[in-house]
Amino acid sequence: MALLKNKIFDAYFTTKIKSGIGIGLYMSRVIVVDNFSGSLHVKNTLEGALFTIEVPMIG
Repeated sequence: MALLKNKIFDAYFTTKIKSGIGIGLYMSRVIVVDNFSGSLHVKNTLEGALFTIEVPMIG
């Protein structure tokens, strides 16, 4: 699972066989990290994937 966790934010990575271009999580990371100087993390839980977005406060 660690290998998948490291790849899901790569451009064009998808686990779907017939559809999906794999751009959604990549674009999310670009927006959060590059545009807002934040971070985007994923971890498995018993309920499913948990995504955490952190952005610095502006004040």
